[in-house]
Amino acid sequence: MTVAPKTLLFGTHQVGTNTTKTVTFTNAGNPLAVAISITGKNPSDFSYTTTCPATVAKGSCTVNITFTPQTKTADAANLQFTDGDPTSPQIVTMTGTGS
Repeated sequence: MTVAPKTLLFGTHQVGTNTTKTVTFTNAGNPLAVAISITGKNPSDFSYTTTCPATVAKGSCTVNITFTPQTKTADAANLQFTDGDPTSPQIVTMTGTGS
């Protein structure tokens, strides 16, 4: 299992506005059940939609991450993929700042 990119830098955005970036999750082996979550310091400022099914077969799927700052502060969270791969969980770090 791999994810790319491993870091999402959203930059500075006005409070209440949003911006979206995409992460690609790739499975090169047997089908695996995958749970996707947002964890870390400011998870409520980040949300996601995905094309990934609950069980990911060989191939790729995407996760669209939206950053919507709620306050004028620096925000950080992690997009986490938990699965049966020995390298699990795969983590994407995310940062952004509200202005």
